[in-house]
Amino acid sequence: MNEVAIIFVQNSHIIFIIWLISTLIATYIGVQRGFPFLAFINGIALGPLGLLFVLIQDNHNRKACQFCAEKILKEAKVCPHCQRNVNE
Repeated sequence: MNEVAIIFVQNSHIIFIIWLISTLIATYIGVQRGFPFLAFINGIALGPLGLLFVLIQDNHNRKACQFCAEKILKEAKVCPHCQRNVNE
């Protein structure tokens, strides 16, 4: 068991960098998908596993605009991307 602890301590800077990069990527993807805080918490708490969770999560509060296909809020009346009326 001592060998595992020694390996972990010797490679802790690499583990920290991987964890930090995973958190940043998870947060970026979360911002793009509309749930930045949840993505940040997943990234910081779970690291690479949190990044995987963010990648497979879907935001059920958004739908695709029928004109430009960008993700918008379901309650939106005008698409913020193409400025067209999206009422059904």
